[in-house]
Formats: sequence, C-alpha cells, structure tokens
Amino acid sequence: MHGIVSFLANSVTNVRVGTHFVGYQQALGTTHVKAKVVTSATDQLPTHVFQAAVETYNAAATPVLLLFDRGFSPVGGEPIGMYPNMPLNTRGDLLMSPYIDAWTKRAMGFLRQILPLQKRRAICWNETDLLALLTPGVNPSRSTDKANALAPEVAGALFWQAARRWGSIGIEMYCGALSVLPQSGQDDLNPYIARYLDAMYRSLERYEHAPWPWRGICINAEGFWTASRFAGAVAEIRKIMTRHGDTGEIIVAEWGVTCKDYLAHPDRLAETYAAITAVCPESYFFQGPGRVPFVDDPALYTDYGAFQWFNEGPEFVAGPDYALGAPLRKLFG
Repeated sequence: MHGIVSFLANSVTNVRVGTHFVGYQQALGTTHVKAKVVTSATDQLPTHVFQAAVETYNAAATPVLLLFDRGFSPVGGEPIGMYPNMPLNTRGDLLMSPYIDAWTKRAMGFLRQILPLQKRRAICWNETDLLALLTPGVNPSRSTDKANALAPEVAGALFWQAARRWGSIGIEMYCGALSVLPQSGQDDLNPYIARYLDAMYRSLERYEHAPWPWRGICINAEGFWTASRFAGAVAEIRKIMTRHGDTGEIIVAEWGVTCKDYLAHPDRLAETYAAITAVCPESYFFQGPGRVPFVDDPALYTDYGAFQWFNEGPEFVAGPDYALGAPLRKLFG
C-alpha cells in the first residue's frame, strides 16, 4: 500500500476535500490516507463537512485512517487548568484526568456519527514523546511544535481510556505516535524511544495489564533511513512491546523527506521507502498539509510535500507538483 498524510476539512470555512483533490493524490499512486480531524479555535466542528470529505474518499475506494490530537479540542476547549498533560487522579481515577475524560468522549461522539462511512480505525494523539520523559503537570505551549508532548504515564492513561471507549463503538485504535528521527543522534537500539515506551507500560501496569485494548502503535519516521537502521529502531520498539505483552501492530503514520533534502540526495528516497516498507508495510508519506499555499514557484519550495493545494469554492484543489511529485509517482507506480 502507498499511504499519504492528508486532511479532510477546514472547521472555520467548511472548505473540504473533493474529487479533484482525491484524484490528484491517487495520481501519485497512493491507495490509503491518514487524515487529521481539527476543531476551530472557537470549538467549531462541522461534522457534516468532515463526513462529506470521508464519503469522497470512500467513493474513490481510498480508506481513511483518522488522527485525533491536541488540534481536536474537548467540548469547551482548554480553559485555565485544562490541558492534555495535566496530572492524573484529580477526580479519584488513577488513569483519568478531566482533559482525558472530555477529549476522549468528544472524539467518541464524532466517530460514532461517521462510523458507517469509514473503516473503523483511528490514531489517538501524535508525537507524545517530543519532550522526552516529561513530568505530569507541565503544559507545553500550544504555539510550538512540542504542543502534543505528554508524560509517559499520561500518554498511557490517554491510550487506555481512548482504546476502551472508542472500542465500545467498533473503533480499532492505534497509540500515536512515537517520533523516531534518524538525524537525532540515536543509535540503532534507539534507547530514548525505548525508555519512553517502557515507562508508559510500567505506569499502566501499576493498575492494568495485557492484553492491551489497542490495535497497535504508530511511529513517525521523517528523514533518510538505511535498512539496518530502521529495522534496528523498530526491533527495539517491538522488544519493549513484547516485554509488556503487547502483540499489536507497528505502522508508520508519517515518513518522508523535505524537497531540499531530496534534491541533495535523490538516491536516498527509494532507499528509505524500501527500508520502511520492508518492516512496516502500512506507511504514510508526509505531505505536510498544514501550509497553504506554499510558494508561487514550485521549484523554490524546500519543505515537506509533493504538491501545492488551494481553496477553490467549497473544495480544496491540488497541484502543481513540487520536486517530490515525479519521484513519488515513479516510486508508487
């Protein structure tokens, strides 16, 4: 399979993905999509617009794997004292906080409404490990790229509650996602990720135990990889999972390189794709859907992404290609 990271709709303008956008993704050779559900800054969530976008993908036989993280607000948003990494047991539940309670319930309600229209899978959160072994009670700024960081024990509680609640309506959940970056100086045994994951399981095992209620774990793996390096990183993650009785899948929720890095090392794109898919057949290329439009001249674009996208009436449209467009068509063809 050839997955791509996408989006579904804008919660403020109600502009959504349509047939043109889906067709452009399919022209890259992609067969699956991972899409994030985001509420507006004022808590707007036009479910019918997201539903129409999912229906467009379904009509094109393109399964959608939904992602929910801090961009999806609990009802009422985040008033003072309400944030993802707030301490647990504030109301007598050792694996619960007011944020986890409100957030998992709102996502559950959304999933229940569109359940007949999607393939019953979702990712809970994104890149929990960005601030290492964070302490509960620290609130990372929402204005930085570390906003999703969670303490291992908070991440475990969130995954536990979401998997059980969403599972009650037929959703298979992935814990998400561990950021595994080859340029960060980690060795093939990946000790930093291992410590985070081990701490997460150990915190849960004070109150619960395997079998765990989720389908598996996601990793994000942007950057160039060799076969041995990627296999070593995943093997270490699998070792920790096995130690704690987790037999779930490991999928790659994001992989990719920037256009700048690709142009500097064009031969390494195919090497990286082969390294990742040899170990994790389900993987999603990182299109970088958060920036629109990028630059007027596609040849000048240096960040993540294969093509530009724009608003056109009620729908998003795609094109033209960036430097990665043609190579991906060849790679995925």
